[in-house]
Amino acid sequence: MKRTLSLFLMLALALVCFCGCERSLEPSDGIHTDYDGVYLTIDSIDADGDHPILNVTWHNETDQTVTFGLWYTVEYLDGDEWKNIQIADYAVPEIACMLGPGERGAQSYTTKYFNILREGRYRVRTEFYIPELQVGTKSTWAEFDLSYK
Repeated sequence: MKRTLSLFLMLALALVCFCGCERSLEPSDGIHTDYDGVYLTIDSIDADGDHPILNVTWHNETDQTVTFGLWYTVEYLDGDEWKNIQIADYAVPEIACMLGPGERGAQSYTTKYFNILREGRYRVRTEFYIPELQVGTKSTWAEFDLSYK
Protein backbone atom coordinates (compact mmCIF):
# COMPACT_ATOMS: atom_id res chain seq x y z
CA MET A 1 0.00 0.00 0.00
CA LYS A 2 2.80 2.42 0.92
CA ARG A 3 4.61 1.59 -2.31
CA THR A 4 1.48 2.26 -4.39
CA LEU A 5 0.87 5.55 -2.59
CA SER A 6 4.50 6.61 -3.06
CA LEU A 7 4.34 5.80 -6.76
CA PHE A 8 1.10 7.75 -7.11
CA LEU A 9 2.61 10.80 -5.35
CA MET A 10 5.71 10.69 -7.56
CA LEU A 11 3.57 10.57 -10.71
CA ALA A 12 1.39 13.42 -9.48
CA LEU A 13 4.47 15.54 -8.72
CA ALA A 14 5.91 14.82 -12.18
CA LEU A 15 2.63 15.84 -13.83
CA VAL A 16 2.52 19.10 -11.87
CA CYS A 17 6.10 19.89 -12.88
CA PHE A 18 5.57 19.18 -16.57
CA CYS A 19 2.06 20.62 -16.93
CA GLY A 20 3.12 24.07 -15.82
CA CYS A 21 6.10 24.13 -18.16
CA GLU A 22 6.29 25.01 -21.81
CA ARG A 23 8.63 22.90 -23.90
CA SER A 24 11.07 24.81 -26.09
CA LEU A 25 13.03 23.15 -28.89
CA GLU A 26 15.64 25.27 -30.64
CA PRO A 27 18.06 24.30 -33.42
CA SER A 28 21.70 25.02 -32.62
CA ASP A 29 24.23 26.46 -35.02
CA GLY A 30 27.06 24.63 -36.63
CA ILE A 31 27.88 22.22 -39.42
CA HIS A 32 28.50 18.65 -38.32
CA THR A 33 29.71 16.08 -40.81
CA ASP A 34 32.27 13.35 -41.43
CA TYR A 35 32.77 14.64 -44.98
CA ASP A 36 33.29 18.32 -45.86
CA GLY A 37 30.55 19.75 -48.03
CA VAL A 38 27.71 17.38 -47.10
CA TYR A 39 25.67 18.34 -44.04
CA LEU A 40 22.24 18.89 -42.47
CA THR A 41 20.65 22.03 -41.08
CA ILE A 42 17.43 22.17 -39.08
CA ASP A 43 15.06 24.65 -40.71
CA SER A 44 12.25 24.31 -38.19
CA ILE A 45 10.88 22.09 -35.46
CA ASP A 46 7.15 21.39 -35.37
CA ALA A 47 6.75 20.92 -31.61
CA ASP A 48 2.98 21.30 -31.27
CA GLY A 49 2.20 17.58 -30.84
CA ASP A 50 3.52 14.92 -28.52
CA HIS A 51 6.28 14.00 -30.97
CA PRO A 52 8.17 16.93 -32.50
CA ILE A 53 9.05 16.78 -36.19
CA LEU A 54 12.49 17.98 -37.29
CA ASN A 55 12.39 19.65 -40.71
CA VAL A 56 15.88 19.62 -42.17
CA THR A 57 17.72 20.55 -45.33
CA TRP A 58 20.37 18.29 -46.80
CA HIS A 59 23.23 20.31 -48.32
CA ASN A 60 25.60 18.96 -50.96
CA GLU A 61 28.32 21.52 -51.61
CA THR A 62 30.57 19.00 -53.36
CA ASP A 63 31.01 18.29 -57.06
CA GLN A 64 29.82 14.69 -56.58
CA THR A 65 26.37 13.08 -56.30
CA VAL A 66 25.46 12.12 -52.73
CA THR A 67 23.19 9.18 -51.93
CA PHE A 68 21.31 8.84 -48.66
CA GLY A 69 18.47 6.75 -47.31
CA LEU A 70 15.62 7.43 -44.92
CA TRP A 71 17.34 5.89 -41.86
CA TYR A 72 18.12 8.26 -38.98
CA THR A 73 18.56 8.24 -35.24
CA VAL A 74 18.17 10.79 -32.46
CA GLU A 75 20.81 10.96 -29.73
CA TYR A 76 21.18 12.78 -26.40
CA LEU A 77 24.41 14.40 -25.17
CA ASP A 78 25.09 12.90 -21.73
CA GLY A 79 28.20 14.60 -20.37
CA ASP A 80 30.60 14.34 -23.29
CA GLU A 81 29.07 11.20 -24.83
CA TRP A 82 26.24 10.92 -27.38
CA LYS A 83 23.74 8.21 -26.35
CA ASN A 84 21.13 6.51 -28.50
CA ILE A 85 17.69 7.21 -27.01
CA GLN A 86 15.55 5.01 -29.25
CA ILE A 87 12.59 3.55 -27.33
CA ALA A 88 10.75 1.71 -30.09
CA ASP A 89 11.58 -0.07 -33.32
CA TYR A 90 10.50 1.56 -36.54
CA ALA A 91 10.49 0.43 -40.15
CA VAL A 92 12.46 2.44 -42.66
CA PRO A 93 11.75 1.95 -46.36
CA GLU A 94 14.91 1.20 -48.30
CA ILE A 95 14.76 4.13 -50.66
CA ALA A 96 17.85 5.78 -52.10
CA CYS A 97 17.64 9.56 -52.32
CA MET A 98 20.12 11.31 -54.57
CA LEU A 99 21.41 14.83 -54.21
CA GLY A 100 23.37 16.19 -57.15
CA PRO A 101 26.39 18.49 -56.93
CA GLY A 102 25.45 21.82 -55.36
CA GLU A 103 21.89 20.72 -54.62
CA ARG A 104 19.78 20.89 -51.47
CA GLY A 105 16.94 18.64 -50.42
CA ALA A 106 14.23 18.77 -47.74
CA GLN A 107 13.54 15.92 -45.33
CA SER A 108 11.50 15.54 -42.12
CA TYR A 109 12.29 13.26 -39.18
CA THR A 110 9.84 12.39 -36.41
CA THR A 111 10.94 11.99 -32.79
CA LYS A 112 8.12 9.51 -32.11
CA TYR A 113 10.49 6.58 -31.56
CA PHE A 114 12.90 8.40 -29.25
CA ASN A 115 12.88 9.46 -25.60
CA ILE A 116 13.04 13.24 -25.83
CA LEU A 117 12.07 14.43 -22.36
CA ARG A 118 15.16 15.69 -20.52
CA GLU A 119 16.47 19.18 -20.93
CA GLY A 120 19.68 19.30 -22.88
CA ARG A 121 21.32 18.90 -26.26
CA TYR A 122 20.09 16.40 -28.86
CA ARG A 123 21.01 15.59 -32.43
CA VAL A 124 19.42 13.93 -35.41
CA ARG A 125 22.09 11.85 -37.15
CA THR A 126 21.93 10.10 -40.50
CA GLU A 127 24.27 8.57 -43.05
CA PHE A 128 25.20 9.07 -46.68
CA TYR A 129 27.74 7.92 -49.22
CA ILE A 130 29.29 9.18 -52.43
CA PRO A 131 29.31 6.31 -54.94
CA GLU A 132 31.91 7.84 -57.31
CA LEU A 133 34.50 8.23 -54.56
CA GLN A 134 34.03 4.91 -52.77
CA VAL A 135 34.85 6.52 -49.41
CA GLY A 136 32.40 4.39 -47.46
CA THR A 137 29.46 5.49 -45.38
CA LYS A 138 29.75 8.89 -43.69
CA SER A 139 27.57 10.61 -41.07
CA THR A 140 26.10 14.05 -40.75
CA TRP A 141 24.00 15.47 -37.93
CA ALA A 142 22.18 18.58 -36.78
CA GLU A 143 21.85 19.52 -33.13
CA PHE A 144 18.99 21.04 -31.16
CA ASP A 145 18.32 22.00 -27.54
CA LEU A 146 15.34 21.17 -25.35
CA SER A 147 14.39 23.34 -22.39
CA TYR A 148 11.33 23.91 -20.24
CA LYS A 149 10.14 27.41 -19.39
